[in-house]
This record gives sequence, structure tokens and C-alpha cells, in this order.
Amino acid sequence: ITLIQEDPSWIFSIKEDGEDEEDDLPTVAETSLDRLTCALGGKTMFPLIMDKVPSLLSSKIWQHRCAALITLSCIAEGCIKIMKPHLSKIVEVVVPFIKDEHPRVIYSCINTLGQLTVDYSGYFHTNFHAQVFPAIFYC
Repeated sequence: ITLIQEDPSWIFSIKEDGEDEEDDLPTVAETSLDRLTCALGGKTMFPLIMDKVPSLLSSKIWQHRCAALITLSCIAEGCIKIMKPHLSKIVEVVVPFIKDEHPRVIYSCINTLGQLTVDYSGYFHTNFHAQVFPAIFYC
């Protein structure tokens, strides 16, 4: 996922719902990570992933920050039970990336928050709206 390439035209590209995803390596990695996490479960995958995410989030390289956020989004469904007690800390760490200097990181932040909203429907809204909604309005 860290192999995301700089693409100045990316910000102007719009994908329609149902449009085929690219078959580039980062996109394939995202899909594979989601499937692996759903298949192997959160008990196996969550500790492995959370061992790597903090260093990626603190990197000066935008691709690393973007990859960490995408990873959190990808594993949310497969780690739903084990991740839930950690959501407060995850939200606390993710939300500040809404103000990142790179548009792809900002997009990944918003996407991750959106995915968490879907996967933890109701619970997420009730417990994290005070942190998330002001951040979204910042955009």
C-alpha cells in the first residue's frame, strides 16, 4: 500500500459507483488485506497490523501515512470485535490527519472515518460524533 504514486491529476479524478477499480499494486494490496483480515480474524491480524501502523502514521513520507490510514480502513470489518475497545484511541490518532499537508492523506483519513462509521454503525455515531463531525466540517 505504501507504493502509492504521486499523481497530480488524482485530485481531479472522480470514480463513479461500480466503476472498476485499478489493478495497481496498492489497490490489490488493500483488497487482499481486507480479505485476509476477514478470513483470519481480528485476533490474528489486529496485533500484527497495530505493531506497524504507529510508525507509518508518524512518518514524514506521505505514502506511509496514507497507507496506515488505508490499512485501518481495510481491517475494520475483519477486526470488528477486537478493534472496538480500541476505537477511542484509533479515532484520537486518525482525526488529526484531516489537516495533513497532502490531499491523499486527507482523503484516506476521511475514508477511514467513513468506513469506521459503517462498520461500527450506531456505536461509532454515538461515541465519536463530537470528534469526527467538527473534523469533517473542517474540510
